[in-house]
Amino acid sequence: MPVPKKIAPRAPTNDGAGQPLTVQVRDYAWSDDVDTVVLYIPVPGVRRSGVTVNFRDEGFDMRAETDGHGTHSLSVSRLYERVLVPSCSHKVLERKEKVVISLRKLDPPGYGRDDWVAHKTWPVLHFSGGCMRLLCIPIICIALGPLRTHQLH
Repeated sequence: MPVPKKIAPRAPTNDGAGQPLTVQVRDYAWSDDVDTVVLYIPVPGVRRSGVTVNFRDEGFDMRAETDGHGTHSLSVSRLYERVLVPSCSHKVLERKEKVVISLRKLDPPGYGRDDWVAHKTWPVLHFSGGCMRLLCIPIICIALGPLRTHQLH
């Protein structure tokens, strides 16, 4: 009896018109640590050389070009809070087929001088608009005081 072989699933590499397939990443995990927020993004067939991440104060763009699985991209234009761009980083775990993005939170005013000041937790990763803001704003206002005006737009 022949030994069964595992056949790797193949995703289409183009859209049918010869253009490379671009996959918008929708499934990922994230965790909120004391001073960092970490994202875990599964990308089949990922290689270090094919991943680029561009960080901004309020967001980031990740693009991972793979062989046989198209290009995977994740763009977050408005994070829950601003981040410290020079301290943000990413790493590629090729064996686990995963990209890990670390976002460094900004230190709150008085951090390090006042024992009562600590980094704030992020209840959500990003603002997506709509009712999410309406639900978050009263809670944030009560807990943290006045909001910056850019969060109300």
